Amino acid sequence: MQAATGTCPTPGYRLGGAALPPLTVIAYRVLGDDRTLLRALAALGASLGLAVLCYTMLAAFWAFCLLVLVAVLIARQPRRWATLLRRTAVVAGVAAPAGCVVLLPYWLAALPVGSPPTTALKFIPYQQITYLLPMASLDPPGVLCLAGTAWLLLRARTHAVAGGLLGLVGCCYAWSVLSQLAIAAGTTLLSFRVHPVLLAALYCAGILGVAELLDVVRRRGQVAWRTSRLVGGGLAAVLAVSTLQHAHAALNREVDLAYRQSYPTSDGSRPARTPRVADPGSADEWLAPLAEAIAGATGKQPQELVVLTDVHRLTSVRPYWSYLTSTPGYSNPLGRHEERNEEVKRWLRARDAQSFTRAMASGAFRPPDVFVLTRVPGGFGLTLTHHHFPRVPTTSVERVTFPRQLFSESLFTRRDVGPYTVLTARQRHSTAATT
Repeated sequence: MQAATGTCPTPGYRLGGAALPPLTVIAYRVLGDDRTLLRALAALGASLGLAVLCYTMLAAFWAFCLLVLVAVLIARQPRRWATLLRRTAVVAGVAAPAGCVVLLPYWLAALPVGSPPTTALKFIPYQQITYLLPMASLDPPGVLCLAGTAWLLLRARTHAVAGGLLGLVGCCYAWSVLSQLAIAAGTTLLSFRVHPVLLAALYCAGILGVAELLDVVRRRGQVAWRTSRLVGGGLAAVLAVSTLQHAHAALNREVDLAYRQSYPTSDGSRPARTPRVADPGSADEWLAPLAEAIAGATGKQPQELVVLTDVHRLTSVRPYWSYLTSTPGYSNPLGRHEERNEEVKRWLRARDAQSFTRAMASGAFRPPDVFVLTRVPGGFGLTLTHHHFPRVPTTSVERVTFPRQLFSESLFTRRDVGPYTVLTARQRHSTAATT
């Protein structure tokens, strides 16, 4: 079934996405009701503000849905346009303070340098260029989605819940269309992130549609209430078991990947072995020794240090400032990931340790206090990542080598830890981190 997409949202996103169907139904009724109270509008605004605090992209999508619902209501009741716009303004006004908590610090930090380009939205997995059609699948979840689609189309005009859910489903597909059009402008709307919302809405609609159908059969066929409950419970049990079995099969790849890429333990040691995967990964066994080597060489707390490395799991066990992120899509736009890549390559043009340190000191960013590099023939290796939108895959890697002569013993200390080498400057003035 197409519901099993290759890009699994985080658990937090799934919780937020699951809340959107009921919230959208409530919004549809609150915005369109003649007797709506101010506190109901304030509650909607608070929900939108909470979404901004938890997941900004999800909040942007829901704000889009609310605007679409308002437009639909205005089209159906043109004489009430002023009332509907006032209600929309109340919702936005209540949500605005929460939005400022998240976005205002970033905007203020961006003012001196202008709005930097971001790669976060420039991502095109397969799901981004296709439309999720779960109702076309013949498995039980697909049949449930098909039933939900039919119920939405039949009952949207006469049932407020169906109207709200149909609006949400329509917004999901509209978001996908807009995301594809945005590619022409050099960005996307990450439409695959609304797939869990679409599925949740269709599942809700399917369950409500089946429940309504059973009620109609009971009334018209004069079936006893107890019998209808038994039939409904049996169907629900069969559907639940089938869905759980399908979910296990659909997510088998992700579960296996989770075992193989488990996070290191809090002290940086290697995760425990499991019957499923004998060795989750030998790289993690060096995290704790690397952290100890850095502490011994610098005598500073992790949050005081900027580290240049491609062993990015090191920051999972200690709160170092990372000079480069693992991939451009995860980088803070203010960090200017590609400029940092060019800065590293500029350092590599140095002829000796003295010119190397001068090149680092003259750069636009705070230079690394610590290098954690991989020993390779002729020096120390580092992997740089680059972004190439709209090419798929959007991220490419470039391997560079630091010649050994750049780290002379007079200017740097060296400690070998497994396949890695920890290099620290002997003297470095402490400055505020700009990462």
